[in-house]
Amino acid sequence: GMCAGSLLYVNPQSLWWSLPHLLTLFVDPLLAVYGSVMVLAAGAALGMHLYLVRLGVAPQFAGVAGVLMATSGFLVERALVGHFAYLGVALLPLLASTLLPAAGSGPRTNRLLADLCAAAGFALLLVLLFHGGIGPLAVPVAVALLGLMALALSVHPELLGRMLLRASLGTALALLLLGPKLHGVIAFLGNFPRDIPSTYFIQFQDAFALASRYLFGLSADFALLPQRMTPWEFLQERHEFDYRVTWLPLALLLIALGGRLARLRRALPAPARRRPVIASTAAVLVCVLFLLPAAINTGWSDAYVAWLKSLPLIRSTGLFLRWYLVSMVLVIPASVLLASRWGPRNALFSWLLLPLALVLAWSQLQTSAERAAGLRFYDPTTVVNAYRELAAGNGRMPAIHATGFQVDQALDLTGANRNDTLAAGVSQLDCYEAMFGYRLEYLPFKTLHPGPALELADGVFNFKNPACYVYPEANGCVPGDHFRADQREELERFLAYREYPFEKPPLAHWLVRGAWLGLALLVAALLAWPLAVLRQRLVRGAGDGA
Repeated sequence: GMCAGSLLYVNPQSLWWSLPHLLTLFVDPLLAVYGSVMVLAAGAALGMHLYLVRLGVAPQFAGVAGVLMATSGFLVERALVGHFAYLGVALLPLLASTLLPAAGSGPRTNRLLADLCAAAGFALLLVLLFHGGIGPLAVPVAVALLGLMALALSVHPELLGRMLLRASLGTALALLLLGPKLHGVIAFLGNFPRDIPSTYFIQFQDAFALASRYLFGLSADFALLPQRMTPWEFLQERHEFDYRVTWLPLALLLIALGGRLARLRRALPAPARRRPVIASTAAVLVCVLFLLPAAINTGWSDAYVAWLKSLPLIRSTGLFLRWYLVSMVLVIPASVLLASRWGPRNALFSWLLLPLALVLAWSQLQTSAERAAGLRFYDPTTVVNAYRELAAGNGRMPAIHATGFQVDQALDLTGANRNDTLAAGVSQLDCYEAMFGYRLEYLPFKTLHPGPALELADGVFNFKNPACYVYPEANGCVPGDHFRADQREELERFLAYREYPFEKPPLAHWLVRGAWLGLALLVAALLAWPLAVLRQRLVRGAGDGA
């Protein structure tokens, strides 16, 4: 409906199939957003706790990591500015935990079924992430997941085989389920490559300073770095720099390092034991990936920038600051893991950490709450009132009848509220859709203009045909074409938010069938292990009764 005929399903950052959208079936959009943030924060805490417990970390230590992950600056700041697609990062520890076998998996058959069930859980979370709009962060998210896997292997290298089995099976199943969406996304991006030539880079000292100051909360001056970024084009605000996890992880790393050095001094001479190659390699990889965001944000040379912008997926990135999520996701579990292994052995140390983490997290949230009071640049009244009218049964969602820039001055549907014109049946031409460029420089306007959507001129209506953005050859058009005069019925259906017929290439139909097959496999795999365990318990119970 936006941009006089935009896209949802094939948009890599669309939230159409997501938790906020699901919750709007029960509550208004504002409450759906609040509920989604709370659920994802709980998922972040639970996932980090489960991940570390499966690595043998004591629950009280794992709880510290859960608190820090759930209240990290990245998640809080993105929620404040409305970047809900990025909140899927909260589920990364939970995603990684599905790859870690629980202790005492039982007989070989049970282990295989447990691996299949875990792979299905991994696939399900991947599908939820991509349908929730994580697409623009796909590469740094994959790097962060690789880092969590490497961290696990650094302490449990014997898990390599089962982790790879679960990851490969889960990824294959996720690709099967995501086939139709990925095919559409690739087709759309092929027509709109969105190559961004200008990218922000930071000076060498600033790239590493950001990791120390804005990651560990050692500086509150978020106005310093934006003035030193090149090239200067858009002012980057605090949410692009805030990755705070408090100073606690840094303190834990220093405590762990001190404990390790003290033990090495006290240790008696003994035959050297070789650390497994897998564990050593994984530990080095974790360190490299932790430093990667700082390295990639530094504009080392013109040749480096040109090479970086020539890489697939990377070339459409306009801001590499978001890669710092990799450092954030890794430093929390790594610091807690090392402190639990090399820190003080007394119980008081471990049990005091959780209250300390809660106090620091609360203080950090209070700071964000004070900042939120000054961020009221979006007024949800228009959307919430429209939702409540529909929920009360007072009419239906108004069909789009026009394209324009605002409805009238009284509604003030400009700026941050400009997309709300849909509530009045008007498709916003000055829409915000990053896939068409931050200034809509990639949107082919052609004859598009403010006016009635069904206005006919030169054989076309005043509205875009979205099918032409994705499958132009199959529909006999080019990207950006309008609905033709002979497509009035299709346009009327589209304006009324109803499905309208358009052509797809044969592969798209086969991928839909593959997705249905993937759904059946997903359900079967999720149920196989629990049913096998239940059956064994019933048989054992019957045997004990006899």
